Amino acid sequence: MRRLVLAVLCLLPNYLLPISGHAAVFFDDTFANSDWTSQRVTLGGVFTSDPNATYSAGQVGSGGNTGAYRETTQTYTGPNLTVLIAHLNTAAVYNPGVSGGFVGANFSFDVNFLNYPGTCCSPSNAVGYAPVVEQGGTIYIGDTAVAVLAQWTSFAVSNQTESSFALPTEWQGPTQTAHPDFSAAGAPITFGYATYNGTGAPFTTSTTSGLDNFSVSTFDIPEPGSLFLLSAAVLGLVARRRR
Repeated sequence: MRRLVLAVLCLLPNYLLPISGHAAVFFDDTFANSDWTSQRVTLGGVFTSDPNATYSAGQVGSGGNTGAYRETTQTYTGPNLTVLIAHLNTAAVYNPGVSGGFVGANFSFDVNFLNYPGTCCSPSNAVGYAPVVEQGGTIYIGDTAVAVLAQWTSFAVSNQTESSFALPTEWQGPTQTAHPDFSAAGAPITFGYATYNGTGAPFTTSTTSGLDNFSVSTFDIPEPGSLFLLSAAVLGLVARRRR
C-alpha cells in the first residue's frame, strides 16, 4: 500500500506542470517590416529618458542566426539618461477572452551587439533587451537580458507572469502599481521586446544590435477538470488496493 501511494505521489509533479490547454506559440525568424512596429517609450522612477534620443529599426535580409534578423540602432546622450524602444510583433497577438487565460509566457531570442562596444567617446559596452507586452494601449516591460558580445548569443527569459511586467514609469522600481491581465477577462495582448541603453557620461553614444529567432510561448496550469480526473484516478487506485 505504501509503495503504491509513493508511486502515485511521484507521478503528481508531472501532472502539475503547466499544460497546453491554453498554450500558444509565436515565432519569427524573418522579421518582415510589415509585422513589426516600434516606438520610443518614456521611462520614469529609477530612469530618466533622453528626450533627444533617436533610433532606427528594421529587417536586415542576411547575417542573422541564420538568415534575416531585426536590427536596431539607438543614439542617445547623457549624463544619466536612458533610451528604451518597444518593438511589437503585430502577428503575435493572444486574446484571453477568446482563447482563455494563461499564467505566463516564456521568451527566447538571439542577440548580437553588432558594433560592440558602441561608438563615440563613452561606449556603452552593453545593450539591454527585455520582453514586452502591450494590452489596451499600455506597454509593460518584463525582466532583462544584456548583450555584451559581438556575436550571436541565445537568451531565455522564462516564467514571465503578470507580476514580472511593470509600467515604464515604474519598471525596476521599488513600487509597481499595475500589471497586465492574463486572465480570461483581459484584453488582447501583443507580444514583443524592448531594446534599451543608458549612459552616465555627457557624450552622444550609439549602439547597433540585432535580434533573431524571437519566440514566445504561453503556459497554463491544469484545468479544474484535469485535476478532478487525476484525483479520482488516485482515489480509485487506493480503493482498489485496499480491496
